[in-house]
Amino acid sequence: MNLKKEDSILKRKVSRRYALSTAAKIGISAVVAGVVGGIIGYTIKPTAPPATTTVTKTTTVTGPATTTTVTKVVTKTVTAPATTIKRIAISDIWGPGPWDSINWDKPLAWPERLRRVKIGKIPDHWIDKFPFLETYRPDKIAAIGGYVLPEGWKEAVKGVDKLRFLNYGGMPHDPATAMGFAAFEDLTGITIEYEEMEELTLWEKTVSILTAKSPEIDILDLTAVYYTAIVAKRHWAMPLDFFWPEDVLALYSPAVKDIGMYNGHWWSGAYISTKPFMPFIRKSWLKEATGSTRLPKTWKELVSVLRKISKWAKEKLGEGYYGWAVPGKDYRYMWRICTVPFFSLGGELVTPDGKINVTSKEWRMVNKMLVDLFKEGVIPKEALGWSWTEAPEVFGRGKAGFVLAGTVQAVRFSNPKLSPGIQNDWLPMEPLSWDVGYPKATCEESSQALMISPFISDEKKAAVLLFLDLYRSNQAQWNEVAYEGNETLNVPLYERPDVTERLVAGRERRLAVQYSRAVMYPPIIDMAMKIWHEWFQRAALGEVSVDEALENAQEEINKL
Repeated sequence: MNLKKEDSILKRKVSRRYALSTAAKIGISAVVAGVVGGIIGYTIKPTAPPATTTVTKTTTVTGPATTTTVTKVVTKTVTAPATTIKRIAISDIWGPGPWDSINWDKPLAWPERLRRVKIGKIPDHWIDKFPFLETYRPDKIAAIGGYVLPEGWKEAVKGVDKLRFLNYGGMPHDPATAMGFAAFEDLTGITIEYEEMEELTLWEKTVSILTAKSPEIDILDLTAVYYTAIVAKRHWAMPLDFFWPEDVLALYSPAVKDIGMYNGHWWSGAYISTKPFMPFIRKSWLKEATGSTRLPKTWKELVSVLRKISKWAKEKLGEGYYGWAVPGKDYRYMWRICTVPFFSLGGELVTPDGKINVTSKEWRMVNKMLVDLFKEGVIPKEALGWSWTEAPEVFGRGKAGFVLAGTVQAVRFSNPKLSPGIQNDWLPMEPLSWDVGYPKATCEESSQALMISPFISDEKKAAVLLFLDLYRSNQAQWNEVAYEGNETLNVPLYERPDVTERLVAGRERRLAVQYSRAVMYPPIIDMAMKIWHEWFQRAALGEVSVDEALENAQEEINKL
């Protein structure tokens, strides 16, 4: 299923410093991209049912000796004004092409094609292609159909037999994505080949491919909302204003605009998950270390509890057992973890003039808290080498007392095959406040925007459009929220009984969504996070103080 080992730009190594600094410069200097061509709308006018109106008509009749007034009730049929739904023609944005054969409102109106969901057993041929679907959910129940392709799609994608994609992380962590690929192949006969990549390298590789104007990838996967500005400014994605008419947009949370729009135009046609961070703690360790299973409500209280848990684990269980497992290798995840208590403190990382500030009082407080826990061994030094997938896996194997991870982990922790060391011995927690009197807070872990490369054939562009339409549908998003355990912007899904009954830690997940915050950073943010992380690691290893680390990081960031 992986991409063939051919000599392509996908296989070339790119210097992380080079790629990130190049992307940062691109983001700052590029001219804002306009939408190609004029936007000429056309309309679809659905037939409205006739309205029945009762009219009272008075007639005066004059007789030989008297005048009589007769009132008659007359029923008239009045046709109500038709509802007008605006559509933008694809050709008015992209120009003429094979996509002109697609009728998005046939055989059903566009929103109706997206709404439908069929629930059932995962097909055997899907499991054969993705064996991890056998074990991710024991009952193997998922959304296996419902979405309807638009008329004319076959003519639009003639000659296309595969699409290529860089996947954010290992596919076993993304069963909803895998089922989206399988469903798309069933519907169209087009396979999606993918390469699994760490978040740390996915963006660098994407920048390299797009800078070279290479057709090596068809579906773009942007793992942070601030990448949208960079891609849009450089004309690295196809504009999609026609893809989000009002009646389609009404199916989603308004937050979908934060993921897919930039400068008043649409660039993303679909998304993979939106999930905030949520705390998880070992129930038995909490009881053994503190004498109670009462959950901490604040970061101040949690730090005190974690010190006790770490001490108990080392004394009773020995080496290899830890207080808190963190993804210390991943600079973006460590940054986001720090923002969770930081947001409760009311901190801001972007100044009013758009600069990144890592020397504020609140950021120093949070950095000092984590560095102290590293120095005390509550967070092990080994964690500086753990990725975003490895930290929750350490917790799931029963080797750590606490983890701060995406809401999706609630599903993984409940599965005995995926998390054998903690079954019936973990608790989800509500978002924490910094201390008593401070607000609860958490932050978004990741939202991935899916876009179309402009450097591929027209037929492939049409094929990617079909995949994006499928992946934003209720069918694909049911699997994100009810099977994999992510959150979704298809908000009506949360009202479906077959979704609510499958939500693991549903109450805590809803609170995490409620108190989650995302920040639109300036384009230099990726390089800024990398610089900060390098100095943070040095502070965690005791090479410099927290204040020295942050001052040095700020000095480097100011030069970007």
